[in-house]
Amino acid sequence: MLCAPFAGHSLMCYTCQGETSNKYCMKISMCAKEDHYCVTIKDVVGAGYKSKYRISKMCSPECPKAITKQGKMGAKVFCCDKLLCNVNGAGSMETSYSMISMGILANFIYIFRSGL
Repeated sequence: MLCAPFAGHSLMCYTCQGETSNKYCMKISMCAKEDHYCVTIKDVVGAGYKSKYRISKMCSPECPKAITKQGKMGAKVFCCDKLLCNVNGAGSMETSYSMISMGILANFIYIFRSGL
């Protein structure tokens, strides 16, 4: 059986620290027995259009709460509890400013053409 070698371990997660892309977060780590969650943390670095995401993935005994910086949401935390469940960079991490801009532009064109 595929699971037999890992019978003594409760979980395996992808791990990385402060990477700029999910493609650099594909290292598989065996979690400690006390770890019950795979955690992905998406942190925003910088401001405005120059802001960038930093992705960290790890094993954890608990699911951390969202992290705040100076009263504002500083990082998003995603937890799961299945084998290698934190493979994705948490869907919303891949938001593109160009796609947002195109959506806003399309709305303005629609409003302009419809005469609203």
